[in-house]
Amino acid sequence: MERSKASRSQRAIVVSIACACAVLCALVLFAMGLLSISEFLGPSKGQGRPSDASLMVLFEEHEEKFTQLRDMILSEADILSIGNDNVGPFWLYDRGWVRSDNSDRSLSEQEMLEYVGLETERYCVYLDLLRSVGGYRVTKRTGGLDEGEVGIHIFRAGLAVSGDTKGILYSPAVPMPIVPDTADEASRRKRYSVIRDGWYVAYED
Repeated sequence: MERSKASRSQRAIVVSIACACAVLCALVLFAMGLLSISEFLGPSKGQGRPSDASLMVLFEEHEEKFTQLRDMILSEADILSIGNDNVGPFWLYDRGWVRSDNSDRSLSEQEMLEYVGLETERYCVYLDLLRSVGGYRVTKRTGGLDEGEVGIHIFRAGLAVSGDTKGILYSPAVPMPIVPDTADEASRRKRYSVIRDGWYVAYED
């Protein structure tokens, strides 16, 4: 009994130290300008993690918009991610848009869009579509087995160095592992549940 209590106490200490380290790392990155406000603060609307069922209903109600977001990002020649806080290599900070590899210089939104070659009107369409489905970013993968994958990111929580995300995934190939409900497979860092052919609920922690 005493040994069991000691073991639980040791695990609690380890978890506490890990959480403290994650917070400290995030604070350091934020202070250095390497972590955007949205990444540091987590979800902007204070919403809880959506269930698989609610995301499936969301998809059914807005399938045309999810499809439009998929087709738009896949048609971009060089941009892999577009959202309200991230466009390609740029992230939004309180001082403006900053390249991930050059934190010393910040650009206005218009300067950033000109740099990546994205028209203002098209960017506004992305933002309108994302808002209409409750999302904050659309991303795509190129090359290898992930070629053609598109993620529409709906939920995020925690810090960038220790958090989780959930959204809708389009994938030409079946992602693994497929589970009945992503909430029931805590032992797996990434997991997916099927909406319909090619479309999935995606969760990562």
